[in-house]
Amino acid sequence: ATRAQQDPSAVITDGQVKRLYAVAKSKNLGLEEMKAIIIAHGYSSSKEILVKDYDSIVAKIEEGPTTA
Repeated sequence: ATRAQQDPSAVITDGQVKRLYAVAKSKNLGLEEMKAIIIAHGYSSSKEILVKDYDSIVAKIEEGPTTA
């Protein structure tokens, strides 16, 4: 199913979870930074992310590491 056909209140697919981690890796984002982004969006696990929040989380990950 394409994202357009997914129920916005459904949990993302395993493929989408894997893509989150692939994007994070490509941006040199560490696991802790990845977790911080997920937690900032109100989730405790990537497996809980809802379709409606997926794109905004991917966009945040694509920004890459934050410089502290």
